[in-house]
Amino acid sequence: MQLYLNPTTTSSGNTSAKIVLLAPVQCAWVNGENAKFQKSGEAQKKGEKKPWIREIKNSGPRILAVPFPSSGHTNPMMQLCKRLVSKGLKATMALTKFSAKTLKGSTDLVQIETVSDGGDEAGISDRDTEHDVLSRLKKNGSESLAPLINKYQSFGDPIVCVIYDSLLLWVVEVPKKFGLVSVAFFTQQSAVNFFVYHFYHKLLPYPVVELPASIPGLPLLEHQDFPKYGMFPYHQEFVAGQFSTVKMADIAFVNTFYKLEEEVSSMSVFFSW
Repeated sequence: MQLYLNPTTTSSGNTSAKIVLLAPVQCAWVNGENAKFQKSGEAQKKGEKKPWIREIKNSGPRILAVPFPSSGHTNPMMQLCKRLVSKGLKATMALTKFSAKTLKGSTDLVQIETVSDGGDEAGISDRDTEHDVLSRLKKNGSESLAPLINKYQSFGDPIVCVIYDSLLLWVVEVPKKFGLVSVAFFTQQSAVNFFVYHFYHKLLPYPVVELPASIPGLPLLEHQDFPKYGMFPYHQEFVAGQFSTVKMADIAFVNTFYKLEEEVSSMSVFFSW
């Protein structure tokens, strides 16, 4: 994974990194050395942990990750947490009780804590609207995160940063109350984020009637090129809402391959997120 920092200049003239573009995890690095994922010797015995897992004994600061309770959002957040652990940090991920039950893959590197979303047994129902889900998450989740942060502080292992899914608008308020660093994590690639950004700021009309549509940094777009949720007004409004609070975050992480989206990713420095 490589980190590409798009610098933004503050009013005082200082340059600070606001938007961080993250490539998906390909391998882990421990103390600067490439960790080996292949099992060997006694490690090949069934059920034994991979050797590289035992090598990671971190004493660095702890981050708290809060994903949106859907596998398309939880899995990228888990990979990000594992990557941060490989860099010496400690990671805790706050999952809804239903998401924790359905989580796939190893979580040996990441501490899992459960919070209630008001639908602990059934998860998200087909009958639930985005408004239903987010309302339950905000009410129940906000009541769980503060005690969770306090718990780690009482253990002498304080959380210093909260990374949250950009769709969870209310989470950014929690780290602010504790004086912690807040990071908005956009799980979708830069092109999709840019498309939604233009809708949110009314730089592109909705619905799009003149095709092909032109967005800076992207090729001309036809109807089939638009994200499917862009066809439904409420879904579009729901997804676009993530830009309403992103300015409150200290940093924005974007899950992308920079070289595949170099033009649109580089242009993000010119836009006020």
